[in-house]
Amino acid sequence: MSLTDEGFVYVATGEGYVREAQESVASLKAAMPMAAVCLITDQDIADPRPFDSVVVRRDVKRSPADKMLAVECPYARAVFIDTDTFIAGDLTPLFRVLDRFDLGLLPETKRGWDYELPGIPHAFAEYNSGVIAFRNDVRMKGFFADWGVRYAALLADPGLVNDQPALREAIWHSDVRVAPLPSEFHFLGNVPNYIMWDARLIHARGDRRKIAEATNRVLGPRAYVPDVGVIPGFHGRRGWLAETLRTCGGMLRLLNRAPTRAAELNPGQWSKGERRKRQDEIP
Repeated sequence: MSLTDEGFVYVATGEGYVREAQESVASLKAAMPMAAVCLITDQDIADPRPFDSVVVRRDVKRSPADKMLAVECPYARAVFIDTDTFIAGDLTPLFRVLDRFDLGLLPETKRGWDYELPGIPHAFAEYNSGVIAFRNDVRMKGFFADWGVRYAALLADPGLVNDQPALREAIWHSDVRVAPLPSEFHFLGNVPNYIMWDARLIHARGDRRKIAEATNRVLGPRAYVPDVGVIPGFHGRRGWLAETLRTCGGMLRLLNRAPTRAAELNPGQWSKGERRKRQDEIP
């Protein structure tokens, strides 16, 4: 399969998200110089670089529903990436997942247990939609369309703005084959997280490069806690002690900071007003 058959896609509506996508794709091109990358946007882009192609869509919602336009990218196998990401390594294995599966998604660390979907058990938890590996064929285009319909319904009642409940519902009612992605290929940097090997993609607000450096300082079983650092498993007395002391320093700095609003710690299913406020804050 040639490079033109595989590629990455960003969906960025609004100038702020386009700038954020440009920062993310710069890190992607640094890690994977030959990667094909498409931008889907409502903005007129004078210079498309470093994107290889740009698809302009005026029929956008300026909401999480826009990411469902990812199927408009020109690749048979695609990896959608949210704009608030930093790529730290080779993501080619994501395409190999599509040799056997229709979708590749990270199980959501927060599970999606802060709302109810009739008929769907808590044991079938959310997936995080910030990175989506997918076969871009007719069948999957239909799946994305169904996701959009379910999103509109859940937005209307009970008012869920986040797109992940609708994705959870769409997967539950479909026969698509979903591969669970490990945290190495989609590392959530704003919540406590576990990892074994090197984090190749950081998804977070804040200094994503710094999160990547902290997470990848040591390998092996370890936990990452935002604003604290890495809590390593035992892998030798000297290295373990050094990382533990560094973590203790992070905890002390955290204790000296002003309390963080609960909404920032666990946004859950944002209200419509909160979503608009957060969109306005994107640089």
